[in-house]
Amino acid sequence: MIITGWILFALITGLTVTVLKMEKMKKADPFSFEGEKEKLLQSLEKTRLSPAMTVKLMSRRGLSSNDVTAGLLHLALKGAVRLEYDNSADNHSFVERKKELPGEPLTEDEQFLLEWLLYRVGSNGVFRIGDLARYTDDKGKMEQYLHDLYTWEQRTVSSLKAFNLYRPLGLPRMLVLAGGAVGTLAGSVLVFFQPFTGAAVFLAGLAGLAAIYFVSPHTAAGRMEESRWRSYYQLLSSEEAGRLDREHLSLSFIYAIAFKVLDRFYTAFPVREADELKVNEEPFPLYYFAPAGSVVLSAEGVRMYEELEQSFDRVENAPVAMGDSDLPDGLD
Repeated sequence: MIITGWILFALITGLTVTVLKMEKMKKADPFSFEGEKEKLLQSLEKTRLSPAMTVKLMSRRGLSSNDVTAGLLHLALKGAVRLEYDNSADNHSFVERKKELPGEPLTEDEQFLLEWLLYRVGSNGVFRIGDLARYTDDKGKMEQYLHDLYTWEQRTVSSLKAFNLYRPLGLPRMLVLAGGAVGTLAGSVLVFFQPFTGAAVFLAGLAGLAAIYFVSPHTAAGRMEESRWRSYYQLLSSEEAGRLDREHLSLSFIYAIAFKVLDRFYTAFPVREADELKVNEEPFPLYYFAPAGSVVLSAEGVRMYEELEQSFDRVENAPVAMGDSDLPDGLD
């Protein structure tokens, strides 16, 4: 029995170490990636991944107010909704565009976000920034908002699965999970007959179960996408952010919101009012062209973002939200 126990210990430990070593190799070189800024931005322009999907690829944190803001602005950039401004009410609104207009297909999480904000928080396909405060004045609707936020996160994970980027029970994870389960079960029995050997097998099993946290749930394609987006994150976080071409500025601004690195834009680009410069006509009116050909951020666009962010953040950090802190917050 002692020999059998130590053989089991060696097998479980060897399996866990082998899987972790393979995981380290995958992270070191998931695929041959050329990191030139131009190629990276061109490929990102064609991406179908939503900001929420990229956040879930890169991190296990739960989605929050900045992700909702980025998602809504990304819907405007993709042409799924249009931005309107009511001068009399001094309020921006997001209006769903007609179905016959061509546009990039929405992912599952984006479709849910559109229906959630424009039809349940807003009404009849229109979401105004002030709608959120009115909607969440009622405690029941506040709780519904938090539930919808969690549902949106689940839809984001479903979108990753649909793109074959995420598989929670891939072979490496199943191996360490099975080895860990066998070790803890066998060790808990063996400890009554051979305490030292049983404890060793039990601890090896626990180590195997704990190792699943360090084994990525991403598929090979998911690891490639994660590497690509991490390179983009590093670009937005570096001094290179100030050299972004203007055609990439709106896209980069939105993902910088999701990645929480927006401070780079405020230091890299001046902010000006509309009456000072010519407004750039685009779905998301973020930037202007200065007379000298340089690019500056639109003060109106920045204010719109800040109003959106503050609105969502107030709801997320309201006292009733504190009771939902035990919700799952990332990929398993």
